[in-house]
Amino acid sequence: MNLKQLLIAAAAFFAIGCGKKNDTGGNNSARQAYAVDETFNSPDNLNGFNLGIKQPDGKIIAAGSGSFMRFNTNGSVDASFKPPAAMSSGEIYAIAPQADGKTLVSGNFTVGSHISIARLNADGSLDNNFRLTGIASPKPSIYNILIQPDGGIIISGAFDLLQGGALVSGIARLSGSGAADARFSGLKFSSSGRRISRSLLLSDGKIMIAGNFSIGSGSALRRVIARLNSDGTPDLGFNYISRLWTSNIPGIPGTIFAMKGDNNGKLLIGGDFNRKNGNADGSAGTSACNGLLQLNMDGSEAASFASPAKGRGIVKSILPLGTDKILVGRLTDLNATAGLLEYLTLLTADGADKDFALTAFVTGDAWELLPGPDNTVYMIGSFTKGQSSYKSLVRLKPQ
Repeated sequence: MNLKQLLIAAAAFFAIGCGKKNDTGGNNSARQAYAVDETFNSPDNLNGFNLGIKQPDGKIIAAGSGSFMRFNTNGSVDASFKPPAAMSSGEIYAIAPQADGKTLVSGNFTVGSHISIARLNADGSLDNNFRLTGIASPKPSIYNILIQPDGGIIISGAFDLLQGGALVSGIARLSGSGAADARFSGLKFSSSGRRISRSLLLSDGKIMIAGNFSIGSGSALRRVIARLNSDGTPDLGFNYISRLWTSNIPGIPGTIFAMKGDNNGKLLIGGDFNRKNGNADGSAGTSACNGLLQLNMDGSEAASFASPAKGRGIVKSILPLGTDKILVGRLTDLNATAGLLEYLTLLTADGADKDFALTAFVTGDAWELLPGPDNTVYMIGSFTKGQSSYKSLVRLKPQ
């Protein structure tokens, strides 16, 4: 079946997020439609990917389910990229391209003497001039890599590292050779939660972190989402007071899959959570939150962002489109009109659903959304094309 025949119109008038109810529904008068760009001819029946990045030259590197591949700008596999096989047999959680054409890769793997992070040359071979040292945890998991403008490398996740003789956890700054930078302050976790699942480098050099953690105490207590100064010390000017849970009964921490700036000076947080403990005004209580938060830069919730939809949503990817639209991947809430699972949804900047025609795969997970040329969007994950074939990378074009 031709993928274009799988387009459907999904006019779902519900909103997702946390904050004030938006009764206007945003501007739904103009339909936005996307179709599969069949000039981007990626292979069928790959194993599926759970992350990907776009290189400065436009090529796509994607990893997951035992696969680690690079694709040319026309969708074909780049056969010149030959990463170590042992890397794909482990878990890959983050990929970060450097300005010099090399690529940092992290996760939970061992390749020779490289543990959980390695740097690859342009052809995928190991760069043995980079090696993380000082690892103090038996199975470190590095979920995130950020590259600072000065070339410093910020890693975060669930690990312990000896840094300048001191034990630090969860986040560290590395030099270009992989040595820990003792000038970067490590975190002291104040509870059993010790995982940073997502990080984001802000334009002013500060660092956003999100996950299952608590740092500090008293008025300096920060948990779930926090902001760090460029030297790694907590920035107390950001204070998110809530905790995120996976069910109506607090106690099971939620999982954060995505964190992006929304091009309007606010933060978008997506994941598997549908309740928050604590209200926007700081009062106690539990209120609904369907997988997506919009926060101001002081940590308060954006009051104009739409209220949650019915049911439970899981947001795995977020792509702001300009300043007025947000593309969101993998919402497992039923479409109120058509009764279909929505794997891609377009929102206005205030969180309201737009009238949107989307590519409808039988099943699917949109783990990553990347901007492409001419307003196209790369969707990375695992999607059924028909009854027996699969796509792991597609390019969508606006109609």
